[in-house]
Amino acid sequence: MTDKVVLDAPIDGVVKLKKLKSGRVLTMKFAPTEIPYLGICYNFGAWPLTGEPATWVALEPTTGRTDRLDECMKLGSANILKARESKTWQLELEIN
Repeated sequence: MTDKVVLDAPIDGVVKLKKLKSGRVLTMKFAPTEIPYLGICYNFGAWPLTGEPATWVALEPTTGRTDRLDECMKLGSANILKARESKTWQLELEIN
């Protein structure tokens, strides 16, 4: 099974992923005003199609509601940059 969901970023901009067996924790901190969404993508043995199946979870802070630009445009979440315009944001990672 492989899937991805995109949610509104948490109000405090803090997301944690904990590995239960080891107790290790990955903490991500970001400003929801800069990065308003969080994608959670997971794979439980369905990928890759050939070779050893993998199991993983990915936390993906994102500025768009989906991975597709056309859908983001329809939803009003696409970032449109003018020529020579740039956009920056901060992301802090902590591993314990």
